[in-house]
Amino acid sequence: MLRMSLERTRQGLSKSALATRSGINSTTVWEIEAGRRTAYPKAAQAIANVLGWEGDPADLFKEIDE
Repeated sequence: MLRMSLERTRQGLSKSALATRSGINSTTVWEIEAGRRTAYPKAAQAIANVLGWEGDPADLFKEIDE
């Protein structure tokens, strides 16, 4: 699971809500979470902002054991 997925679900956000709030296409969010696409820097920062992530945005896209 990506840290992004964990943080998104902890905050009660759907993939669609995260996409809308970050200005990213919902298909892109789905593909990032599924590991089919890498988040480009602008998208990573936008997602980090929505999630209130204060660390390196790249850390949101790392696999974690949860």
